[in-house]
Order: sequence, then structure tokens, then C-alpha cells
Amino acid sequence: MEATPFKVPFEEVRDNLERKRKDLAELGISLVEKWQCDFMRDKEEDEDLQCFLARYHEQVPPERLALRQGLRGGRTESYR
Repeated sequence: MEATPFKVPFEEVRDNLERKRKDLAELGISLVEKWQCDFMRDKEEDEDLQCFLARYHEQVPPERLALRQGLRGGRTESYR
């Protein structure tokens, strides 16, 4: 049994992926899978994809949430 870098057997990872694919199909969600190299090539050649990504990047904040900022205030405050 070959283990992944996360100490989970590969068979378990594959089974989880297959279950997620099946669950999405049952919900009527179409899943498109492709290799990263194919996506990078499409990103350079496909104008529709370029437009989508440009709109997407306009909506996404330029930096990730800093964990310290995310836990400040409210019920997540570390002190009372």
C-alpha cells in the first residue's frame, strides 16, 4: 500500500475522489477535469477563459486573509 505525503493511503484518496465525483453528478453538477499543463496552455490561447479570469481576478482580494486578522473580535477573540 503506497502512502501519499499526507500519510493517507492512495487508495483512500482515490476512493474519496470517486465519491465526490459521484455526489456532484447526482446533484447535476458537471465536472471538468484537466491537467495543469493543459489549463496553462488554454489560459494563453482561449479568449473566453482569459476574459473569465480577468473578471475573476477583479473580484478576488489581492492578498489572502491574515489569520490574526480573521480571528479578531466577536466570538473568536482570544480574550474576554
